[in-house]
Amino acid sequence: MARWPLEVSLRVLSIFLLIGLFATVAQAAPAKAPTSAGGGSGGTVNHVSKQLQLFVAPLVRPTEAVELKRLVRAIRSIEDKGVRMTNKRRLRIARAALRAQQVHKVDATLLIAVARMETDFRALGIGLEQCRKSRRSHCKADCGITQHYISGKRKWVISYCTKLMRDYSLSFLKSAKEIASHIRYCQKRQKWNKPLRRCVLNRYNSGTFYRTAWRCSKRWRYCNRWTPKTSWVNKPDLTKQEKQHRYRLYTEARNRCSRVKYRCLARAAYWKKVMCFDHGAR
Repeated sequence: MARWPLEVSLRVLSIFLLIGLFATVAQAAPAKAPTSAGGGSGGTVNHVSKQLQLFVAPLVRPTEAVELKRLVRAIRSIEDKGVRMTNKRRLRIARAALRAQQVHKVDATLLIAVARMETDFRALGIGLEQCRKSRRSHCKADCGITQHYISGKRKWVISYCTKLMRDYSLSFLKSAKEIASHIRYCQKRQKWNKPLRRCVLNRYNSGTFYRTAWRCSKRWRYCNRWTPKTSWVNKPDLTKQEKQHRYRLYTEARNRCSRVKYRCLARAAYWKKVMCFDHGAR
């Protein structure tokens, strides 16, 4: 016996459900006639609304109020018990995270986890005091509930960092935009066989896991730039002793650069192990 495809079966079932709903409405209509004052049939309306809830409720996405309640429960479950938190503050954080999710399509739960990991839901300005005391024209700081990194002119950094500390919504929006770019970057490099979560959060934290090769290669290129070239050693108009002397200087410079690179890689590998494995893979 041939079976109907799933799509056809669902359509037929929907038709029968609608027929049953209309039949229920037709039977319930005369149950309570309009009153002499012209009032409607309250029993019919309630009965039909209950029938509609059975079909519509599973298809409707969670409303903003439901999402806010879920995020508030998530904040309450992971918050630091030593930090004073109120329901008003939890709701403020949840609204800011939900708005950032709607704008940049980054999961609000991830943003809340970042805020808990970075500041324990406190609006901090790490590096702000150094900027205020410094006489340099440029400085940098990690600001806001999500520790968004900013750098630039000192006066601008001070004013913008203060704004990020006061405005939860702005801090979440900036961090969500940055995390979205990190997600796109890490998704293109899945061949590394590294967890996407670790890649994204280490890039957000500017960790050593994905910056090791770039930093050590930069030092190698800088050192190699000042190393004598082979053309300087193999000039045809040099005597044998001069060539030997230049070759000795060339090999010493190359070995010095190699030691710089290997020392950098060894130091970075140690911090990679400490930060990413010994203390938990972020």
